[in-house]
Amino acid sequence: MTRFEILSLLTSTLAIFVSCVALYRSRQTHSELVELEKVHVELSRRQLKEYEAEEALKKKTILGAKLIDNGDIRLQISNLGGSTAREIWIRIEDRSSYNPLVPDDYKRKIPYPSLNPGEDFTLAAFIPLSETQLVYPVALRWLNEDESQGEFKCSVSR
Repeated sequence: MTRFEILSLLTSTLAIFVSCVALYRSRQTHSELVELEKVHVELSRRQLKEYEAEEALKKKTILGAKLIDNGDIRLQISNLGGSTAREIWIRIEDRSSYNPLVPDDYKRKIPYPSLNPGEDFTLAAFIPLSETQLVYPVALRWLNEDESQGEFKCSVSR
């Protein structure tokens, strides 16, 4: 073999070796890329679920109640959710306990026609000094925008 042939053979062998290393690294890079793509897909799914949950929360009505005492006692009903509540009914759950709601005000306002997000309304309440009960169980019922009925039970205290 001549010197030229040996040099050609070495150059060819070196080229084959470099090609094999490049192919190996390319496969490694491809595997890592596929793994990153799987992670990206999972992250996208989670973000989509969070977005859907936020959208559902925006469409959900959440009502809350509390007793306010600023010289006169009132039961405040607030819409804390993202959609309008209609035909809101309120009742004191424990029928054997004292009902602090003033009957005339209750009859005039209930069912409350509509409560938009962030709004509230109040009902007059009266608790005599002789009344020792501190907590009143309240049940709220309303119609959601999709005509489904919502319900929430809580306790209010003075």
